[in-house]
Amino acid sequence: MSNETKKTSIGRHVARASLYMVPGYPVYKAFKSAKETASSGAKTLRDLHNELERQRPTTRYVRTYREALERRPADALPLPQIARKCLNSKRVCLTISFACLLYLIWGVFGGDKLAVFNSVFGATLPLLFTVKYEHQLWQLEVGPQRPDEPLGSYRDFFRSRGALLRLVNPRLF
Repeated sequence: MSNETKKTSIGRHVARASLYMVPGYPVYKAFKSAKETASSGAKTLRDLHNELERQRPTTRYVRTYREALERRPADALPLPQIARKCLNSKRVCLTISFACLLYLIWGVFGGDKLAVFNSVFGATLPLLFTVKYEHQLWQLEVGPQRPDEPLGSYRDFFRSRGALLRLVNPRLF
């Protein structure tokens, strides 16, 4: 490396470093970097969204209970075992939600806002899983009664009689 290139290289470094001595320049540089990162991240998200839209099937296939049974692989779990697994998972979710409800009551009467906040968010996911498992159990019960009708959706489940009672019922007995 010649002496000239060393001087220009050192000069560039000194000039760049001296910019950071200017008030507000580090903030400007940080905002510029954040803007570049956000724009490239937004472009990536846009590309991923377009790719998912391209891969999405155009038609929705509604399957009946009979068709679902015909498409089951030979090594699939038996239906009573699936029902038992769904029921046990629902019970676990209800237990966690009950514990969060007790924590919520303690937070309300104790004046602990963090406990209230944590208990509400702690119960949300188990309650969603409770809905999922109860919907599957409902499909397993209603499907054999109407084998040639499409499988019931969540909307059908919530429109059915006693859906909310079914959600909170752990079926212990």
